[in-house]
Amino acid sequence: MTLESDLQELVDYRALLELKYRYCWCVDTDDIEGFADVFTEDAVLTARNFDEEEPYLRREGHQELRALVRERQETLNRSLGQHRPYNPLISIDGDEAVGQWYMTAVAKEGDGTFEFEFGEYHEQYRRVDGDWKIARCAVEYLEMSPELAE
Repeated sequence: MTLESDLQELVDYRALLELKYRYCWCVDTDDIEGFADVFTEDAVLTARNFDEEEPYLRREGHQELRALVRERQETLNRSLGQHRPYNPLISIDGDEAVGQWYMTAVAKEGDGTFEFEFGEYHEQYRRVDGDWKIARCAVEYLEMSPELAE
């Protein structure tokens, strides 16, 4: 590796961190367009419980991802929500990368109670027109508040 390639890897690594942080901010603030923008046009987002093989949620492409945020706005009665990704393991190979993250999320419900989620993100990234985007995002929930697991 050269100094130039090492520097590029650091720049790419930082950009992927920022991408994940934007993803979380957009989820937590119901930013529909911002949420869609962190994904590639053909992105796939899935969610499943760790003890189940099949995802209970699957969305493909920007239109379905926007609809997911709208659904959250209509069905969740939350006054506060925070997704917190941490301990990233990111491997970069040119214009593609993979990443794994732990995740904790907390939400304050309209009735004042708190709900918690713990899990992992397993992601694939692709550089599109010079910007990193999420191409695949698989959320695996390890534990959820009982109300969320139903």
